[in-house]
Amino acid sequence: MRADGAGRLPGLIVVAMAIAGACGRVGYDPVAIIDAGAGAGGRGGSPGTAGSSGRGGAGGGSGGAGGSVTGVGGSAAGIAGSMAGAGGSTAGAGGSAAGAGGSAAGAGGSAAGGTDGGAPISCVPQTFGGHNYLFCEPLVPWATARAACEQRGMRLARIDDSLEDGWLITTANTVFSAPMNNREALWLGGFEPTSDGDWHWTDGAPFWSGGVSGMPVGGLYTNWDNREPNNAVGPEACLSIPLNQTTWYDYACDNLQFFACELY
Repeated sequence: MRADGAGRLPGLIVVAMAIAGACGRVGYDPVAIIDAGAGAGGRGGSPGTAGSSGRGGAGGGSGGAGGSVTGVGGSAAGIAGSMAGAGGSTAGAGGSAAGAGGSAAGAGGSAAGGTDGGAPISCVPQTFGGHNYLFCEPLVPWATARAACEQRGMRLARIDDSLEDGWLITTANTVFSAPMNNREALWLGGFEPTSDGDWHWTDGAPFWSGGVSGMPVGGLYTNWDNREPNNAVGPEACLSIPLNQTTWYDYACDNLQFFACELY
């Protein structure tokens, strides 16, 4: 596990990664897709005051006006959606129309839920090794999962040892009832931000260099399947654990999967 506070980066990771370049392949960048399609969400009003409407993203509908504690954005074509006002704060999940209820006691409550194409993002809290986690559904692309975690002040989960690895997959199989024949998986925070074979966590730490015959970076923990990472079905630049496996796989970032957030 990471020591609390270690390796933290500024919160505007989405913007930084959009500048960094393609997610492993020229012409494919899930973060850039969010930036291109997501509109600016209206700021949620305090309880009793309607928030402003979210501006629709490219190809997306306009967000609905914020209610007394909730603003709901419209969905967008493809992955990206519009941002949505959250009670008293501005919150958005990339690739989703995210809205969260504000605290009844006052404006600016924490984001407890959102929407992705009209489906609510529902998260189950868990704790392990002194860290807080959220196990979230429905099935969404990696970029949507990342933005939903960051909306909640967290990151997609980073795995640093075999105990955390085993706990994550066991807990995911407890939380989610997924049909195994569909290869539902759990999105993690690993991805290729600039080039194929250069794997990083979303906090910026590199952890793997190369393909199936590559090697860990800096002694960091990895648990790739013995055939991975391999780009088996084309560009696969995002990290997952299939719920019917115990090892890591590279998946195409636009696959729809469950996800886990971690506060660290």
